[in-house]
Amino acid sequence: MKTKNLIVLLMILIVSLPSYAVYHKISELNFSNFGSWMELDDDIAIIGTEEWSLFFVDISNPENPNTIQELMNFNYINNLAIKDQIAYVCDDNGLKLIDYSDINNITLTPYFTSEEVNFVNINQNQAVFAYESGFTILDVSNASIPTEIVNFPTTYSIIRANIIGNNLFLLVEDGFKIYEISQPNNPELIGEYVSDFFELSSFAISENNVYLGDWGGIFKVDISDPANPIYVSENSNFLFPMNISVNNDILTYCDYYYSYVTFDIQDFNTPILLSSYATPREAKHYAIQDDILYLLDWSYGLQVVELDDSSNPFEIYRYWKEFEYVDGLAFDENYMYFAEMHGGLTIYDRNNPVDPIYQTGDEMCTGLVKDGNIIYLTYRTGLYLNVGYKIYDVSDPTSPVLLNSWVKENYNTVKLGDYLIFKTGVYMIQIWDVSDPASPEYVDYLNHSSHIVNFRISNNLLFANINDPYNNINGIEIYDISDLTNIVSIGFVDIDYDIFDLNVFGNFIYAGYYNLSWYGSASGYFIIDISDPSNPEIVNEFYVHSLDNDRGVGFGSICCNLSGNDLVVADNRNNRILTYDATDITNPVLQNEFRWNFQTSSIKFDGGKLVLNNWANGITELDWNNFLSVENVIVLSDKFDLSNHPNPFNPSTTIKFSIQNECEVELTIYNIRGQKIKQLVSNQLSAGHQYISWNGDNESGKPVSSGIYYYQLNVNGKTVATNKCLLLK
Repeated sequence: MKTKNLIVLLMILIVSLPSYAVYHKISELNFSNFGSWMELDDDIAIIGTEEWSLFFVDISNPENPNTIQELMNFNYINNLAIKDQIAYVCDDNGLKLIDYSDINNITLTPYFTSEEVNFVNINQNQAVFAYESGFTILDVSNASIPTEIVNFPTTYSIIRANIIGNNLFLLVEDGFKIYEISQPNNPELIGEYVSDFFELSSFAISENNVYLGDWGGIFKVDISDPANPIYVSENSNFLFPMNISVNNDILTYCDYYYSYVTFDIQDFNTPILLSSYATPREAKHYAIQDDILYLLDWSYGLQVVELDDSSNPFEIYRYWKEFEYVDGLAFDENYMYFAEMHGGLTIYDRNNPVDPIYQTGDEMCTGLVKDGNIIYLTYRTGLYLNVGYKIYDVSDPTSPVLLNSWVKENYNTVKLGDYLIFKTGVYMIQIWDVSDPASPEYVDYLNHSSHIVNFRISNNLLFANINDPYNNINGIEIYDISDLTNIVSIGFVDIDYDIFDLNVFGNFIYAGYYNLSWYGSASGYFIIDISDPSNPEIVNEFYVHSLDNDRGVGFGSICCNLSGNDLVVADNRNNRILTYDATDITNPVLQNEFRWNFQTSSIKFDGGKLVLNNWANGITELDWNNFLSVENVIVLSDKFDLSNHPNPFNPSTTIKFSIQNECEVELTIYNIRGQKIKQLVSNQLSAGHQYISWNGDNESGKPVSSGIYYYQLNVNGKTVATNKCLLLK
């Protein structure tokens, strides 16, 4: 593998409402080892793992998948392909044929045992499998008894191989090679593309282009003339793509860390995010059948996911940045301020959030606090990533002024009056006087014998989250900081579990925990009464999720915030945003659930807006008032029965929906960029079934191009349902 410095480039997309599809999980099935590849054959999912097993799973009921058989005669399954109920499985020991025509009597036959097989691909009656020293083409007209056509030695290692028509495409370390196989017993090299890549993992061929998935992005190469492949473009925003596919300008892939994503790449350099779904750990492979998405997660097994075509009436903007870690944010009426892991201090105009109005770009930021027009920014710098502070005056957000900076090990930070309080190192909290931001002065410190994970401040009290696994100390230490020169410990509450989310709401602490054990894991909150801080008392506990046979908890697991009597909790393990009625703060009552596609690391309220930090994918702003009306999100799409027929269509289709009462109705067509194409209905309609025709034209009556379009139904001024259709010409 080549070694190269990976320069992480970033992308920001403003995702228009009609173009973004929402998924929600309907079931999952965990395995005893790590998933690597998956193929579907009607009601059977065949799943290979990195250890020794091949699983056969019944998916006839997607809401309740179950394992039928497990074969354990393998050594790191690399991939598999299927034909006529024969699975061709390649692993480190070679190629094996698995006959599952009788699911209760599955048989295994070794076929090739000379060396490790990297990849196998089947196209109609031909198959190719690749290994370190070459490739073999098979006639698989009879899949159970393949016939070797040619064994072709090579001087290069093959990563993947695909047969398309009379051409064989081989993905190799430095590009790809094209062989003409109209005479399959005599492959002829007719073209190749060689370049300098970081690490190629997969490729896709669509029309006259090859798309190369590299850890540093996706490369597009024109193969109109296979003998002379020509570089077209590369997009470094697609980071760590695995198992990419391209069909009708729709790019789909799993990224190395969390997500399954789809993009419209009609303009390859300016892609449009169509959908995404974050798996608990690492999305390895995927397949789609009957509008159900089957995702194979490396640690969590099979994730069965359904596309929710209902509208998203509360989303305002999504500041989408793949693999941009926002570790701190603040906002005022006109601007949003991000502490970006790769972009430094980044400022957006909230009225036009397409491009930042300011970005330092040279800092690995780890936190941000805004006090009036002063921003306190923590960052990492130097060979050893030492942590430091920068203080900016943002009176003019388009041109911040650096007032001061210094290097310390700074992490969690709180601004209290004229004082800056921050955690430094593992055991210490320091206090600095910043009444003059340009000239901070050291005041005092607080030292603890155990690890201080983070802390919160409220009403002259400091609550330190303590974690010391060696001495079996977990809990919250409470300090009186009314005199910052004489900080005194006044109370401690012992908690058995690791606390990773700490919130203070009035006289109560919400301490988010996870408990991981051999029988499963659980996450939730302890509610702690601190009305007497010298004698804190756990008064209640509620679970956010509790799952048997769970292999662990995803990043952050849960986080929460409170607005009035409304508690919002992000459950990252199950991709949900939950709302609770916290009128009785000691006993919150679950009200609604919204399916969410991102790992949320923090929740903030800004008047009528809810701001979610999507951790590795930027920021999302939601309309808080509409968010509370979840019936507008989950229920109404079924109630109005919005659909169209035929689909795909050419030249016209009929859109059907139902309304229960006479009401004001709007039906509008959008393209995948969220641009309005045509308003089909805008008037009062009577109750009953409605049938509206669309002739594939715009407001001017001109025909529109082929592609995906969305039709959105509004009733009495509210968006109630959205669906999609495909125009093919």
